[in-house]
Amino acid sequence: MATPLLASDGSPIAAISAAVDPAEADRLDDVGEELKKAVAVLAPRYGLNHA
Repeated sequence: MATPLLASDGSPIAAISAAVDPAEADRLDDVGEELKKAVAVLAPRYGLNHA
């Protein structure tokens, strides 16, 4: 699972990703939400937008 980091013009410049063990596949929604939170915190620090 991954989520993009976007430049101010909307173009993708990086992504943050995470992987889980197949036994934890039921946590993918939670992992996705944590990735979104991480991007929301990191993007402004670097002058970027988040998806």
